[in-house]
Amino acid sequence: MKTLSTPLNHYLYNRRFAKRLISFVEKNMHVFEGVVNIDHVRASNTIHEFDESFTAKVFGFDSLDHYYETSRVLIKFI
Repeated sequence: MKTLSTPLNHYLYNRRFAKRLISFVEKNMHVFEGVVNIDHVRASNTIHEFDESFTAKVFGFDSLDHYYETSRVLIKFI
């Protein structure tokens, strides 16, 4: 995720993609009520923050680090 944090990528991609993900969650909020704190999701400015407030929680990971580590392992097998 470090490459998405560079200033140019943050401006062009990271923040815009996070906002689109938030828009998806807002449109489907009824599905996620009680699973995530929607205010924390809405406050996300990066994919990292979105993954921490939404993705890791929805998929039952203990933490963002647990989600990222599991994802890395799965990618190695594919």
